[in-house]
Amino acid sequence: MKKALLKKIPVVEAGIKDKQYMELCRQNYLMKVQKATVAHKRTLILNLYDAENIIKEQYQPFCRIFFSNRDFITYFIKENRWSIKTLDILEAEKGKFISQIAIRTYKEKRSIQQFFHCTDDAVDSIQLIQIEQQKRKAEKSLKRKKEV
Repeated sequence: MKKALLKKIPVVEAGIKDKQYMELCRQNYLMKVQKATVAHKRTLILNLYDAENIIKEQYQPFCRIFFSNRDFITYFIKENRWSIKTLDILEAEKGKFISQIAIRTYKEKRSIQQFFHCTDDAVDSIQLIQIEQQKRKAEKSLKRKKEV
């Protein structure tokens, strides 16, 4: 994935409706979904916001996770750094349960399921993301081992 191209994709900010939602749902994070085409590849962008920041009306995400067909990468905006950390590792870093992520709209949940070709509505979107991250990480690891 070309990081320079990914950085150029406009950031979706949270807003007043998100603030109201986060005050009611009591989750630690909010996820907003974007789709884009980057270098002729379908790309799913997951913007993660800290609930405390949204309530303080700071609407910028703290990180963005980019998925393409066979890859994913996470960009931490404030630190200006890239990582291939999965959601469960983020949980350990942030000290809050990453599983407590709110996805506000059905349309966003559907976008995640469609991107990963999941037709089962009973599957939790966050679990699906974690499964896909683990799968892609394992594929990369296997590829590296074969190259050696």
